[in-house]
This record gives sequence, structure tokens and C-alpha cells, in this order.
Amino acid sequence: MIEPGNLNGLKLKPGLCYKCYDGGIQSAALHDSVYAVKELMEGTAAEISGSYAEKPIGYSLIFEGYIKIPRDGKYHFTLESADGSMMYLEDKLLISNDEPHEKKGVKRTAVLKEGYYACRILYTSFRNKGYLKLFREGRGLAFGEMETEYLWHEVQKL
Repeated sequence: MIEPGNLNGLKLKPGLCYKCYDGGIQSAALHDSVYAVKELMEGTAAEISGSYAEKPIGYSLIFEGYIKIPRDGKYHFTLESADGSMMYLEDKLLISNDEPHEKKGVKRTAVLKEGYYACRILYTSFRNKGYLKLFREGRGLAFGEMETEYLWHEVQKL
């Protein structure tokens, strides 16, 4: 079981932080080991989507922040993408939908407690037009796209 993080009084705001990089890489798993890609932009994302890139192909995205789990229970997450994507909760790989491929989804189930979970999603648009979506289901939540109300990021201290 993955445990929620201890936020120790962190202030959170809606949405996930994202960074967009020029150049798609062959595998989302390589994202942390590639330093030659140029950061194009960063900001706050209201949804998990490839729409934060300004071009249809040849880019990489990283989303970071917290996913709010409203109640204890079993949750199903489906990460759909074209090319490669990975999802981590509390630094544990939950979904690997990696390596170049046409659009497909990978579904994983986790038993989670109510709380906020550190989340990191890596995505690369390498050979195909960019496409990325995260769906959730469980404990009173019908299958659907992950809504903004469940996506949070830390308020940066000045």
C-alpha cells in the first residue's frame, strides 16, 4: 500500500506544476537522464494533457505536485498516451505506459488512504502526435478524467 505524504503545513494551490521541453526522447524513463533538452516553458496545469506544448510532436512534459484522494479505498488509474508516459505516486512507479507506440492506455489499481500523494508524470511525444490523459475511478468517483479539484501543487516560498 502506498501511504499519503506528510505535508507538514505546506500551503497548496490547485493544479500541477509542469515543465515542457523541446525534443521528444525515445522513452519517458530516460527523461531524468537527458540533459540536452531545452526547457521551453513552465507553469501550472489544470489537467494532465499534452496541450501544454506549443507544437504537436517532438516535446517532453513533466507534471509534478499532489493528487488528492478524498476517501480510503481502492482506486483505478488509467494513463493514456501516444509514445511514452509514466506515473509515480510517492516516488513509487504506479504506471508505465512507456516506449514508442500508438495511442493506448495502461490501467493500474492502488489501495489508498485519504490524503495527498506526491505525483510525478513523465511524458514524451517522439514519433506520434502528442496525446496524454489521466483517468481515475473509485470510492464514489465514476470513471472519468482526473479533475482539477484533485490536482494540487506547493505554494513556492519567497
